[in-house]
Amino acid sequence: AHGTFVRGIQTTCTYDALTQEFVLNTPSVHAYKWWPGSLGLTASHAIVMARLITRGDDMGMHPFVVQLRDLDTHEPLPGVTLGDIGPKLGYNSMDNGYAAFRNVRIPFDSLLARFGHIKRDGSYVKPEHSKLAYIGMMHVRSLIVRGAYNTLATALTAVSRYSIFRTQGYLSKGPERMVLDYGTQQGLI
Repeated sequence: AHGTFVRGIQTTCTYDALTQEFVLNTPSVHAYKWWPGSLGLTASHAIVMARLITRGDDMGMHPFVVQLRDLDTHEPLPGVTLGDIGPKLGYNSMDNGYAAFRNVRIPFDSLLARFGHIKRDGSYVKPEHSKLAYIGMMHVRSLIVRGAYNTLATALTAVSRYSIFRTQGYLSKGPERMVLDYGTQQGLI
């Protein structure tokens, strides 16, 4: 499952009431976290969306702060599989990566519990509204759209200015024509 198919996310974080820790697991290669920025080579921590399991019940998606790498050696911690996804068309400056977790134990306070939370005995306190957990993901997606808009606006401004000042070709006599005078260029802009 992928990030926009939230219902299909398979990564689980099961609460262990005996140790008061969470146990993070990625059940298959299809459940790997794929494409997060800075995950490939540089991130030491991540916020991981996983299904919270307590007392055998699935409480839905919740965010967890997870340490990925040793802070001294920068090597992945035991049970954490990390890697860079390699070259990407037009976005090679970002080290997008993948992650998987196998019985990774994380502290009780790793659960980002603004709306729904868990008590030390494993009982779950539901959020007032069930969809509140999705607000963070929706916000991030809106930021992606805004970033794409800003990039597109910048590119369009540059192309428009270039098309006005750049001249190319003659009609018969007189000065060269602005590139913007050509219908093909107008259609592209």
